Amino acid sequence: MVTVNKFATDANIPNQLDLAAQYILQKVKLEKAIKDMEEEIKDKEEKLEEIEEEIDGYKNEIKDLKKQIEEKKKEAEDDESGEVDVSNEENRIKEIESLIKDLEDSKDEIEEEIDELKEKIKANKKELEDKKTLIKNVNDRLIGYIDKTIKAVEEARNALETVMKKSVETVAKIDQINEKLEGETNEFSNSTRLDLGSKKERISAEDLTPKIAELNHNLALLNDIKNCIENARMKELGLSDFGDAIPDIDEVRARLNIETVKAKIAEYKGKVNGDPIDYYADKGIISDKPKEGEKDPRDSISDFTKKGGPEDENPVKENKKTMPEDVPSKNGYKRTELEEIKNDMEHVKNILGIIASGGKSGGTSTGKELGAVDLSKTSFSKDNTEFSKSGLDFLLGISEIFMDGIYNLRDEIYINEYIMGSFANYTTDLEKDLDLRGNLMKNRPVFFDANHADVEYILGGFESEKENINAVKAQITLVRFALNVIAIYTDPVKFNRTLEIATVVAGWTGGVGVPIVHTLIMMAWAMAESLFDVYLLLKGESVPIFKTRNTWITDIEGLSTTITNEVINRTKESAKAVADKVIDYTETKVEDFVESAVTTIADYIDSKVDLLVDKVFASIENPFKEDMYSAENIFNDFEVSLNVEVEGEMGDIISQINEKIRILLLEEMEAVEKSTVGSYVPVTIRGVDYTDFLEVYKDRNLKEVIAELTAELAEGKELLGYSVDETSKKINSMIFNTIQEAKKRVKYNIKEKIEDYKTNLIDKFKESFKKAAEMGKEKVNRFIDSIGNTNDSEVMKTNLKGSFLSMKYTDYLRLFLIFTNRDVKMKRIADLIQENMRTASGNKIFKLSEYNTYMRIESSISIKYLFATKPFIPKEFRTEDGKRIKFDVILYKGY
Repeated sequence: MVTVNKFATDANIPNQLDLAAQYILQKVKLEKAIKDMEEEIKDKEEKLEEIEEEIDGYKNEIKDLKKQIEEKKKEAEDDESGEVDVSNEENRIKEIESLIKDLEDSKDEIEEEIDELKEKIKANKKELEDKKTLIKNVNDRLIGYIDKTIKAVEEARNALETVMKKSVETVAKIDQINEKLEGETNEFSNSTRLDLGSKKERISAEDLTPKIAELNHNLALLNDIKNCIENARMKELGLSDFGDAIPDIDEVRARLNIETVKAKIAEYKGKVNGDPIDYYADKGIISDKPKEGEKDPRDSISDFTKKGGPEDENPVKENKKTMPEDVPSKNGYKRTELEEIKNDMEHVKNILGIIASGGKSGGTSTGKELGAVDLSKTSFSKDNTEFSKSGLDFLLGISEIFMDGIYNLRDEIYINEYIMGSFANYTTDLEKDLDLRGNLMKNRPVFFDANHADVEYILGGFESEKENINAVKAQITLVRFALNVIAIYTDPVKFNRTLEIATVVAGWTGGVGVPIVHTLIMMAWAMAESLFDVYLLLKGESVPIFKTRNTWITDIEGLSTTITNEVINRTKESAKAVADKVIDYTETKVEDFVESAVTTIADYIDSKVDLLVDKVFASIENPFKEDMYSAENIFNDFEVSLNVEVEGEMGDIISQINEKIRILLLEEMEAVEKSTVGSYVPVTIRGVDYTDFLEVYKDRNLKEVIAELTAELAEGKELLGYSVDETSKKINSMIFNTIQEAKKRVKYNIKEKIEDYKTNLIDKFKESFKKAAEMGKEKVNRFIDSIGNTNDSEVMKTNLKGSFLSMKYTDYLRLFLIFTNRDVKMKRIADLIQENMRTASGNKIFKLSEYNTYMRIESSISIKYLFATKPFIPKEFRTEDGKRIKFDVILYKGY
């Protein structure tokens, strides 16, 4: 918008046209002078021709006279008369020769005059070319300047139209998300609301139609001005355009439409007329070029991802073995029909009707094929967000699986446990792991024997064993990516660290604005973490479902440069150390669990303090934002987020922590709001140096200054002699650094003052857990299940329990098997059975299609809730105490 508003202030168009008029007048005068001299030369050349003709006449006369003299002398000789009088002829010849000499002298003088005129013409023509160049420069400069402004106006108009459209769409989407989050007080929804609220504030909800109309008005004027200049043909104007006469300057100015141009400029909306278009979109940028060592981590992480992440010390082996064409999933499938199934159709239909009342319609599960994920195309640019969407869509798909009907999910689990207990996978230890029947896996045949990836074949179905393994790795990466994005979002330290980086790099990585770059950097970091998660999982290690600061592997600073082998090896060591800290409460290692758990709880409380402080500061960072979190809402959210369903002293301590933090935060924020800008100057400034602005504002109230400068940013003002863009960077840098320093100090002060309370809580936690452990595993399970839930245990309010729980590679295989199309899955199982039967029997032509077996099973069972599914289970399928899922089942299975 700067270029639009500056039109005709940094280039005086009428003055330029006046200058062009003077050049044109000088050009016309030169053309007139050249024309006059050329005509004079022509006259003189005609005179020379006349002289030449006269000289030729005299020379002919001399010839005649000399001939007459010769004839007289000859007659005298013939007559022998003696003397001959030729004096008259001789005198005439002398007279003529004198005349010729005079004419020759006159000719020389005229030729000299012609040469002089030609030199003058040559000089004038050179000067004329210079004038033409000057006129062309003025013309091209004006047209180029106007074209540049036209382009800027068109871009500004298009941007406003896009902003207006996108603002409506984005605000609607944010409102839609907030509507879905209404009533939710879990930490991810709270963090999401806070972040979306901040981003929503940066979206203009203003009706931009008047601004767009003003830009269209300017665009029409610019095109009119351009047409005036082009139609004047200043580059072509010459003597002939003025009737071969030298015009006066006003006549030339009229031909250049200068007064019309002036009138058009007077109608322009801009600084030239004191009424600039006042829309200015500040992007929060604090730097426009990197300092030494500053880099955008997205590029290096994208490159690292495309290379496949950290290389495993034991890479996947090549295997040339492929499934033959006559396996059931290819050409060996034979469809059969069993009439007896019809006898139970009515019963099955009734069951499906019950299920439909509690979820979606039942029926045969079709599942979803294991989608292909191409990590080589991973990008975290603003133009490519497909991978990020895929990760979050996958988690949405998991929730849909659990809502699709318990009957279908139950069948899938039966099938999947058969798969996991009968077929080897990439992490299977054939010498130690047991099959479904309790026998060593080494006693079972494995078709894909290079890497034992039979389960991966069921999931992927590729001919190549390596492709199946890579497909599973990519899918695990996708799930870990989505979970790690949530972990970053809900960890204020990581959230603010990426915000710092985004605020610095946004200005020199495309200028799309801090909110977009911030989100993309968080996603890039989550991807890097996911690659190292997969590295651990492939080694058979466990990885927490939700990461805490204690179990997070990667450092964003180390990822902001080219990711060298040194960085990779260092991070691998960190990953191995973290793997040792993963909690496994299913084992009888109570002491190990307690030590890891208390660290997680301490980190968790610290992260809640960080989030609480960030929420409180939101009103200072966004001084004009309405409907900010009230103090009551903030503390209610905090109390719920720390809720653990325990009785006695632990509950009392948590209440004490809540109350202490409430008091401390009020005290700290009161001190901040009374402090000056100069009270919070960081040791190292992130972004551009704002020292000159700090000198002006350092002794003024921090809150008032931020509100004042935020308003001036929105208006696009120029301060302290800087341009709008430079002013924006300076102000944003000062506000950003001041806020970050103030937050850091407030967080530190509160954490330091609640340290004794945290220690007391951790001691009581250890005591409570050990008591639960002494009462048996079921009591431990109930204790862990209660963590982070509301009193009715219906909804998980925090990620704390997810931080306690971990998953291995085989757990992800089970998850993906639920997702896999049932018919496809059954046929691939049949493929492996057929090939294993051929190996075991030695019968190379054995075909499963020739051996049909079906079973009918009727049973009543109950199981524990799976993967936080309780909120999705219809009440008809819960036991009386609500703690388990119950089924009445009629099941047909066969091959």
